[in-house]
Amino acid sequence: MYFHVTRGLNIRGLSDVYSKLKGRKASVKSAADRFIDSVDVISKWLNDNTSKLKDKEKYWHFDLAIIKLYSEFAEFMLKLLIAAINNDPKTFAAHKNVKFPSKIPYDVSKYLVTGDLYFDFKGRDGLIKKMNVFLPDNSPFIQAVKENKYKDSLEKLSAFRNWAAHDSEIAKSCALKLIKKSSGYQFAGSYLSAKTKTGNRLTDIGDNLKELAETIKKIAKH
Repeated sequence: MYFHVTRGLNIRGLSDVYSKLKGRKASVKSAADRFIDSVDVISKWLNDNTSKLKDKEKYWHFDLAIIKLYSEFAEFMLKLLIAAINNDPKTFAAHKNVKFPSKIPYDVSKYLVTGDLYFDFKGRDGLIKKMNVFLPDNSPFIQAVKENKYKDSLEKLSAFRNWAAHDSEIAKSCALKLIKKSSGYQFAGSYLSAKTKTGNRLTDIGDNLKELAETIKKIAKH
Protein backbone atom coordinates (compact mmCIF):
# COMPACT_ATOMS: atom_id res chain seq x y z
CA MET A 1 0.00 0.00 0.00
CA TYR A 2 1.10 3.60 -0.55
CA PHE A 3 0.64 4.59 3.12
CA HIS A 4 4.34 3.98 3.77
CA VAL A 5 5.52 7.06 1.90
CA THR A 6 4.90 9.58 4.63
CA ARG A 7 6.53 7.28 7.19
CA GLY A 8 9.57 6.19 5.19
CA LEU A 9 10.35 9.58 3.67
CA ASN A 10 12.54 12.00 5.62
CA ILE A 11 10.05 14.82 5.22
CA ARG A 12 11.73 17.21 7.65
CA GLY A 13 15.00 16.97 5.75
CA LEU A 14 13.29 17.82 2.47
CA SER A 15 11.94 21.20 3.57
CA ASP A 16 14.75 23.16 1.90
CA VAL A 17 14.37 21.15 -1.29
CA TYR A 18 10.61 21.75 -1.36
CA SER A 19 11.01 25.49 -0.99
CA LYS A 20 13.27 25.64 -4.05
CA LEU A 21 11.02 23.60 -6.33
CA LYS A 22 8.36 25.10 -8.52
CA GLY A 23 5.27 23.30 -9.78
CA ARG A 24 1.76 23.84 -11.07
CA LYS A 25 -1.14 24.37 -8.72
CA ALA A 26 -3.74 21.66 -8.27
CA SER A 27 -7.39 22.64 -8.53
CA VAL A 28 -10.20 20.65 -6.94
CA LYS A 29 -12.75 22.69 -8.87
CA SER A 30 -11.11 21.88 -12.20
CA ALA A 31 -10.83 18.21 -11.26
CA ALA A 32 -14.53 18.16 -10.36
CA ASP A 33 -15.45 19.76 -13.68
CA ARG A 34 -13.37 17.21 -15.57
CA PHE A 35 -15.06 14.33 -13.77
CA ILE A 36 -18.53 15.75 -14.40
CA ASP A 37 -17.72 16.14 -18.11
CA SER A 38 -16.34 12.58 -18.22
CA VAL A 39 -19.55 11.15 -16.76
CA ASP A 40 -21.54 12.92 -19.47
CA VAL A 41 -19.22 11.56 -22.18
CA ILE A 42 -19.55 8.01 -20.83
CA SER A 43 -23.34 8.27 -20.69
CA LYS A 44 -23.52 9.63 -24.25
CA TRP A 45 -21.16 6.91 -25.51
CA LEU A 46 -23.42 4.23 -24.06
CA ASN A 47 -26.55 5.86 -25.42
CA ASP A 48 -25.07 6.26 -28.91
CA ASN A 49 -23.57 2.79 -29.19
CA THR A 50 -25.66 0.22 -27.32
CA SER A 51 -29.28 0.60 -28.41
CA LYS A 52 -29.01 -1.79 -31.38
CA LEU A 53 -26.53 -4.28 -29.94
CA LYS A 54 -27.21 -7.84 -28.95
CA ASP A 55 -27.27 -8.43 -25.21
CA LYS A 56 -23.76 -9.82 -24.83
CA GLU A 57 -22.20 -7.00 -26.85
CA LYS A 58 -24.21 -4.44 -24.88
CA TYR A 59 -23.05 -5.94 -21.58
CA TRP A 60 -19.44 -5.67 -22.71
CA HIS A 61 -19.95 -1.96 -23.41
CA PHE A 62 -21.29 -1.48 -19.90
CA ASP A 63 -18.34 -3.43 -18.51
CA LEU A 64 -15.99 -0.99 -20.25
CA ALA A 65 -18.06 1.97 -19.08
CA ILE A 66 -17.90 1.07 -15.37
CA ILE A 67 -14.13 0.57 -15.63
CA LYS A 68 -13.77 4.01 -17.22
CA LEU A 69 -16.12 5.60 -14.68
CA TYR A 70 -14.06 4.18 -11.82
CA SER A 71 -10.84 5.38 -13.45
CA GLU A 72 -12.18 8.92 -13.85
CA PHE A 73 -13.49 9.04 -10.29
CA ALA A 74 -10.20 7.72 -8.87
CA GLU A 75 -8.36 10.43 -10.83
CA PHE A 76 -10.73 13.02 -9.36
CA MET A 77 -10.04 11.79 -5.81
CA LEU A 78 -6.30 11.74 -6.48
CA LYS A 79 -6.40 15.36 -7.69
CA LEU A 80 -8.42 16.31 -4.61
CA LEU A 81 -5.78 14.89 -2.26
CA ILE A 82 -2.94 16.43 -4.26
CA ALA A 83 -4.68 19.80 -4.09
CA ALA A 84 -5.28 19.45 -0.36
CA ILE A 85 -1.51 19.17 0.15
CA ASN A 86 -0.47 21.50 -2.68
CA ASN A 87 -2.80 24.35 -1.70
CA ASP A 88 -2.93 23.95 2.07
CA PRO A 89 0.22 22.30 3.48
CA LYS A 90 -0.58 23.60 6.98
CA THR A 91 -3.60 21.33 7.34
CA PHE A 92 -1.65 18.30 6.13
CA ALA A 93 1.33 19.21 8.33
CA ALA A 94 -0.85 19.56 11.43
CA HIS A 95 -2.59 16.28 10.63
CA LYS A 96 0.75 14.46 10.30
CA ASN A 97 2.39 16.48 13.12
CA VAL A 98 5.27 17.39 10.82
CA LYS A 99 6.63 20.83 9.94
CA PHE A 100 6.22 21.66 6.26
CA PRO A 101 7.22 24.65 4.14
CA SER A 102 4.47 27.09 3.23
CA LYS A 103 4.29 25.71 -0.32
CA ILE A 104 4.63 22.15 -1.61
CA PRO A 105 4.94 21.71 -5.40
CA TYR A 106 2.41 19.68 -7.35
CA ASP A 107 4.74 16.81 -8.21
CA VAL A 108 5.93 16.47 -4.62
CA SER A 109 2.31 16.51 -3.42
CA LYS A 110 1.48 13.76 -5.89
CA TYR A 111 4.41 11.67 -4.70
CA LEU A 112 3.28 12.02 -1.09
CA VAL A 113 -0.08 10.54 -2.12
CA THR A 114 1.01 7.78 -4.50
CA GLY A 115 4.68 7.09 -3.83
CA ASP A 116 5.94 4.89 -6.66
CA LEU A 117 2.52 3.28 -7.07
CA TYR A 118 -0.89 4.46 -8.26
CA PHE A 119 -4.07 5.61 -6.56
CA ASP A 120 -7.03 3.31 -6.16
CA PHE A 121 -9.50 2.38 -3.45
CA LYS A 122 -11.79 -0.46 -2.43
CA GLY A 123 -15.31 0.73 -1.78
CA ARG A 124 -16.52 3.72 0.19
CA ASP A 125 -14.79 2.73 3.42
CA GLY A 126 -11.52 2.14 1.57
CA LEU A 127 -11.74 5.59 -0.01
CA ILE A 128 -12.42 7.26 3.34
CA LYS A 129 -9.51 5.36 4.89
CA LYS A 130 -7.15 6.64 2.21
CA MET A 131 -8.46 10.19 2.54
CA ASN A 132 -7.87 10.01 6.30
CA VAL A 133 -4.16 9.44 5.66
CA PHE A 134 -3.90 12.98 4.27
CA LEU A 135 -6.88 14.83 5.73
CA PRO A 136 -8.31 15.18 9.24
CA ASP A 137 -11.59 13.37 9.84
CA ASN A 138 -13.45 16.68 10.10
CA SER A 139 -12.33 17.70 6.61
CA PRO A 140 -15.36 18.89 4.61
CA PHE A 141 -14.18 16.71 1.71
CA ILE A 142 -14.33 13.58 3.87
CA GLN A 143 -17.66 14.64 5.32
CA ALA A 144 -19.05 14.97 1.78
CA VAL A 145 -17.88 11.48 0.80
CA LYS A 146 -19.36 10.11 4.04
CA GLU A 147 -22.85 11.36 3.20
CA ASN A 148 -25.16 8.36 3.14
CA LYS A 149 -26.75 9.31 -0.18
CA TYR A 150 -23.47 8.52 -1.98
CA LYS A 151 -22.72 5.26 -0.19
CA ASP A 152 -24.54 2.91 -2.57
CA SER A 153 -22.94 4.41 -5.68
CA LEU A 154 -19.43 4.35 -4.22
CA GLU A 155 -19.81 0.71 -3.18
CA LYS A 156 -21.22 -0.33 -6.56
CA LEU A 157 -18.61 1.67 -8.47
CA SER A 158 -15.81 -0.29 -6.84
CA ALA A 159 -17.46 -3.73 -6.74
CA PHE A 160 -18.77 -3.75 -10.31
CA ARG A 161 -15.59 -2.23 -11.67
CA ASN A 162 -13.66 -5.12 -10.09
CA TRP A 163 -16.05 -7.66 -11.57
CA ALA A 164 -15.87 -6.06 -15.03
CA ALA A 165 -12.09 -5.70 -14.92
CA HIS A 166 -11.12 -9.07 -13.46
CA ASP A 167 -14.09 -11.27 -14.42
CA SER A 168 -13.25 -13.54 -11.49
CA GLU A 169 -15.61 -15.58 -9.36
CA ILE A 170 -14.47 -13.72 -6.24
CA ALA A 171 -15.13 -10.31 -7.78
CA LYS A 172 -18.49 -11.50 -9.10
CA SER A 173 -19.44 -12.91 -5.71
CA CYS A 174 -18.58 -9.64 -3.96
CA ALA A 175 -20.66 -7.61 -6.42
CA LEU A 176 -23.65 -9.94 -6.18
CA LYS A 177 -23.42 -9.96 -2.39
CA LEU A 178 -23.60 -6.18 -2.45
CA ILE A 179 -26.93 -6.28 -4.30
CA LYS A 180 -28.12 -9.25 -2.22
CA LYS A 181 -28.14 -11.69 -5.13
CA SER A 182 -26.47 -15.08 -5.49
CA SER A 183 -27.02 -15.48 -9.24
CA GLY A 184 -28.93 -14.09 -12.19
CA TYR A 185 -26.22 -11.99 -13.83
CA GLN A 186 -23.55 -13.35 -16.15
CA PHE A 187 -21.66 -10.07 -16.53
CA ALA A 188 -21.28 -6.90 -14.51
CA GLY A 189 -22.76 -5.18 -17.56
CA SER A 190 -25.92 -7.27 -17.42
CA TYR A 191 -26.74 -5.69 -14.06
CA LEU A 192 -25.51 -2.20 -14.92
CA SER A 193 -27.43 -1.98 -18.21
CA ALA A 194 -30.84 -2.62 -16.62
CA LYS A 195 -33.30 0.21 -17.25
CA THR A 196 -34.34 2.55 -14.44
CA LYS A 197 -36.76 5.47 -14.21
CA THR A 198 -33.96 7.89 -15.05
CA GLY A 199 -31.84 5.85 -17.48
CA ASN A 200 -29.99 2.73 -16.43
CA ARG A 201 -28.15 1.55 -13.35
CA LEU A 202 -24.76 2.70 -14.58
CA THR A 203 -25.90 6.21 -15.49
CA ASP A 204 -27.67 6.41 -12.12
CA ILE A 205 -24.33 5.70 -10.42
CA GLY A 206 -22.63 8.29 -12.60
CA ASP A 207 -25.28 10.94 -11.94
CA ASN A 208 -25.07 10.35 -8.19
CA LEU A 209 -21.29 10.75 -8.27
CA LYS A 210 -21.69 13.90 -10.36
CA GLU A 211 -23.78 15.27 -7.50
CA LEU A 212 -20.95 14.40 -5.10
CA ALA A 213 -18.50 16.18 -7.40
CA GLU A 214 -20.72 19.28 -7.44
CA THR A 215 -20.84 19.22 -3.64
CA ILE A 216 -17.06 18.97 -3.41
CA LYS A 217 -16.66 21.74 -6.00
CA LYS A 218 -18.76 24.09 -3.84
CA ILE A 219 -16.65 23.28 -0.78
CA ALA A 220 -13.29 23.76 -2.50
CA LYS A 221 -11.55 27.13 -2.43
CA HIS A 222 -9.45 26.42 -5.51
